[in-house]
Amino acid sequence: IEPKYAVITSIGPQHLSTFKKMDNIIKEKMSLVEMLPHDGLAVLNKDNVYINEYVVKNDVRCVSYGIMNTDVDYFADNLKYSIEGSTFDVNYKDETYEFKTRLLGEHNVLNILSAIALGRELGITWEKLQTAVRNVKFIEHRLELKTINGRTFIDNAFNSNPEGAKMPLKVV
Repeated sequence: IEPKYAVITSIGPQHLSTFKKMDNIIKEKMSLVEMLPHDGLAVLNKDNVYINEYVVKNDVRCVSYGIMNTDVDYFADNLKYSIEGSTFDVNYKDETYEFKTRLLGEHNVLNILSAIALGRELGITWEKLQTAVRNVKFIEHRLELKTINGRTFIDNAFNSNPEGAKMPLKVV
């Protein structure tokens, strides 16, 4: 395949058993960006230390996004969680747009932010992006808000690692 667009959301130690060293994981994930055509586009999560520190050698256009790192093209802040989901603002240049989603958790906001960045770069209007984000559905057992017998809880049964277990605690 010859992709024209790349979205790199995260680089971490999840695949060490296969790749043996973090450098190999970084090289493999970022090879997607390095192989993009010159008229392509890379969307990079600058909150991830490995992505932030990586120097892209391809002259492809790169846009960045983040929640913690404010030196990015698309920055989300004002994150709020409630029984209805999450709200957050997206800042782009001198403009701010409010977004609402049923999904919970900072990682979901980061994933949505990557899609917003790519969508905007492809010319999708802010209004269409706001509607799409508002209509995103839960992925079963991933920070899914449920009510059974009058009790509301967060079902995060899919995640079986320490980082995944921290997510619902942060939301609560």
